[in-house]
Order: sequence, then structure tokens, then C-alpha cells
Amino acid sequence: ENVYSVAPFTDRVPVTRPAVHFLSDGKTAPAQGEIILPFDMLRSWAGNMQNYKYNDAIEKQLAEEFTPENMYTEEYYARRAALEEALNEESRQWDRNIQILCNGSYLEDDGSGNWVQYYADDAMTAAALDMIEDWIAEAQSITVDEAFLQTYYTDVTFPSTIVLSADDGAETFSYTLIGFTYADEFVNGPFLSQADYDAISDAFGYDYGVNNITNAYDTKYVAPADARYNGILMPFPDSGAMRALVDGSKVVAEDDSFYTFVSPIATAMQKVNYFLENAEPIFLWVGVVMAVFSMLLLFNFISVSISNKKKEIGILRAVGARSADVFKIFFSESAIIGAICFVLAMVASFVISGVLNNTVAGMLGASIFVFGPLSWLVMLGIALLTSFIATFLPVYAIAKKRPVESIRAL
Repeated sequence: ENVYSVAPFTDRVPVTRPAVHFLSDGKTAPAQGEIILPFDMLRSWAGNMQNYKYNDAIEKQLAEEFTPENMYTEEYYARRAALEEALNEESRQWDRNIQILCNGSYLEDDGSGNWVQYYADDAMTAAALDMIEDWIAEAQSITVDEAFLQTYYTDVTFPSTIVLSADDGAETFSYTLIGFTYADEFVNGPFLSQADYDAISDAFGYDYGVNNITNAYDTKYVAPADARYNGILMPFPDSGAMRALVDGSKVVAEDDSFYTFVSPIATAMQKVNYFLENAEPIFLWVGVVMAVFSMLLLFNFISVSISNKKKEIGILRAVGARSADVFKIFFSESAIIGAICFVLAMVASFVISGVLNNTVAGMLGASIFVFGPLSWLVMLGIALLTSFIATFLPVYAIAKKRPVESIRAL
């Protein structure tokens, strides 16, 4: 394991410390040179033991029933298949116990092809610990030599010594395994004594290995002596109860206790928020580029249209029209053009947002493109501002000239 995942085994947060099974009586914490692993890190060894026990039971039974001369016959293979079928249920129980010690729960087919997660009670957890104790004792009595490996094709040596190293392997630390944490899927790193943890921190020049199990703050909270559960599972509530649970999760009681609330909706929204945080800059710049491009197109259309009417402007001025009258005429024209562009943009945005939301909803379970009043006002503002500037500049330049110059400009 990499040293960045270790944490000191201290008394700072007893309520959040995971359950620990010590391999010898009298141990309550690791001393210097000792280590506690999460059982998930022993899962590979447990899987090897499961395969060994499964094959060993079959091989011993076949050795009792068949002589070497009668082995590998049709009857032999039929008997082997029958023994494997008989041991399948016991093997499933072994696998169930391993999952319980890793996660506090296990997955099982409900009979209809659906995998369901079941949470273990105290009796099931105790039975799983008893099984592992027997396996550890059995593994320590086995001599794993070449003959054993040729028979069982698996190494069941119990890892009594654990070596931690940095990513580059430049420096390593060796510890004696004295126990393991169990039934907690959130524990993902080993625990050391404070002295050993400090030594690792000093050796590698950092101190960020403390994971969320040992993050501590000074509070008034006192853990009950019989504290056992770190969460409850409940049916999905109605909207009123959901709101009450969400609001209550933000309240810290007088003893500094509080709870967190997790639901499928909250989990889905976290995924959506993560996606939006990463995609927001992309959408922003794409929107800015498209808005600038649209403004240039509208500006060019209106200004070129007005520039081509220099003669008409000169004639209007020649018959007595004031500059204000000329502005009114062309502002009205550009307002109509801007209004048409605004309506077309609204319709296109509604359609595109709907198509994109339907597509994204299938992947993320939520709509992320919001086209509401704020978007309408921004689009209207862009249309009005562009129309005004595209009209004012060319009309102002032409209106300043004498009527005869505008008429002769063509």
C-alpha cells in the first residue's frame, strides 16, 4: 500500500472509529511497529483461502472414494461434478461472509435475476468473524511449498508482515499485522501508531495521510457507550418529509451533533453538479462566441442596408426632412428587423434547448439547459443594442453631409 493512505490510530474521534478485530487477546491499539488493515486489503488472501478450501474438500473426498487407478474416469468426473454442486451453497456463504467483513453488507440474487444489497446484522457479522478466525489459524498451519502450489494453484500464506512504501519504492516500512477493521466500506487505508505515522510523515515530507476517519474537531459531542450504527436505511419519503429531512441536515444541535442525508436524487444531482462545474466554462465561451457572431451578422446586415440608401437619405434631407426624421425612419426599420431576429432566435433556442435537455436527461437524469426570462432579456438586449448601433453610426455619418453630396454619392 502507498503511504499516502495511512492514518494514525488515535482516540480523537472514538465515535467514528471503525470496528476492529484483533488477532490476539489483550490488544486494543497498535504499538510501534504494528499495523491494522481494513479487511478489504485482506480480500485477496480470503479469496485464495476460499478457493483452497473448496478444492481441498473435493480432492480429499475423491481421494477417499477413488484409487489412483480409478481416477479420471467418467464415474470420477461425474462424482466430482456432484461434489462441486453440493459445495456451491457453502462457497456462496463463504463469499457472503467476505463481503460482510469488507462492506457490512452483501449482494445476492433475489431469484429473478436482480442483485439486491442486504445489510448484515450482528449475528451475521459475528459468524463471518468466526469463519475468518478459523481460516487464519488453518492458513498458519499450512506449509505452502511447491507441491502445495502444484495441487491447489494458489498461495494461502497469511500476510503477517505488511510492508508500506512510497510510490517510487525508494523507502519502505515493515509492520506486524495485529488486526483488521471490518464491516465498513468507507475505511480504505491502514492504521498505525501515532509514532509510526509521524515517522512516515517525516520520511516523505508531508502530512496529508489522515483520512476522513480521523479528521477531528473540538466539539461537545460525547459518543454513547452503546453506539453501533453509522447510518439507517429508510423508504423514500414524500415531498414534505423529504424537505424536513433536508432542512434538518443543516442544523447542528447544542451538543454539536448533526446528521447528513443521502438520497438517490441527491446522488444524481451531485453527478449533474460535477458535470456542470466542468462543462460550464465550455458552455460560457461557446455562448459568448455565438452571441458575438450573431451581433456581427445583424450589425452588418443593417449597416450595409442603410449605407446602400444614401441617395434616399439625401433626397429626404433635400425636401426638408430633419436628421431626427431620418433617424426615426431607419430606427423603425431596424427595430422591425431586430424584432424578427429576436423571435426567430427565441424559437430556435426553445427547440435546441428541448432537444439537448432530452438527450442529456437520458444520460444524467436531469435537464441542464435553462431557457427562461433572464435568457430572453439577454437576447432582447443584444438585438436592441445591435440594431441601435448598426442604425445610428451609418445614418449619423450620412446625415451630416449636405443633401447634394449624399445624392451624388452613388
